[in-house]
Amino acid sequence: MSKGDNLVKFFTLPSHPPPGPTFSDWFKSLTTVLNYFIQVDILSSDFQKVTSAINSIKNEVIYECESKADRSTSSVYDRSDYVVRELLRTTRINNILQYVRDTSALLASGKLTINDNGKLLLSDKLVDPQLAHALLVEIPTVLALCFTAQETIGTISISDVIKISSELLTIGAKRVTLDVELDPAQQTIFSAVILMLTCCLDNLKVLNTTLFFSMFEDEKIFQKLIEFTLQANTENQQLPLNNAITCMSAYIQSSQSEPDRKKLESNPEFVTLYRKMMDEVINPKLKESRSNRSQFRSILFFSRSLRV
Repeated sequence: MSKGDNLVKFFTLPSHPPPGPTFSDWFKSLTTVLNYFIQVDILSSDFQKVTSAINSIKNEVIYECESKADRSTSSVYDRSDYVVRELLRTTRINNILQYVRDTSALLASGKLTINDNGKLLLSDKLVDPQLAHALLVEIPTVLALCFTAQETIGTISISDVIKISSELLTIGAKRVTLDVELDPAQQTIFSAVILMLTCCLDNLKVLNTTLFFSMFEDEKIFQKLIEFTLQANTENQQLPLNNAITCMSAYIQSSQSEPDRKKLESNPEFVTLYRKMMDEVINPKLKESRSNRSQFRSILFFSRSLRV
């Protein structure tokens, strides 16, 4: 990037048009924007170009998030998920993961914090709203979208995913609510990382499952998901709450999780937390509507193993 890039003006790209001359121009603009997703310190002035670039593709990202394509049976290269395809093709997906990893690490260290009003602070000073939204919503949404492709899951670092998940679940177990505007198709940094875990559990055939489940157990992700669920319920944050329930269900359904679940059955702290989740979250939702039962089938199944 040249010095002149500091003055670059981004415009908001519309969602992709049908194939044709207009599409060619649109795609050229997309690739130009994605070239700005470089390795850079998220707290540096150079990261402003990344936040502007990520904001300029918001419409296309939301359009791809809303797609009804069957991602479980088709290759990303056979779908119109152009942002995902280009990030994978150029390996810039690793830079997107790095942005989230750095945000997570700064939150875990306390350099970045979330105050009681849900605002992002850096060393006790409010973070620029555009930067805060990029770190807490726009970038996590792009990463979560990328994880809907098996091709992403087969290429990323599992240890990074588990570490980020462990850090953010721990933070979210204290506070989940963020003061951000959210399109229905978008994710927050908390809901996104849980969605990433679920995508991994749904695509085990492209994973090193031994490493994944070993780290999942070592980091006590299942227990952290329960603690996170309890906090999300307290704050009435339905998106991260539902994502956490889906993730736990996927874990319970996986045969590779059985050794960990057997150990947890004799862990008093875990059993107490699970019972609390059943009492405060699951059972009240079942009373609201019997149609909720299918959503919680795996959760209920495991509760019988714990006798709670």
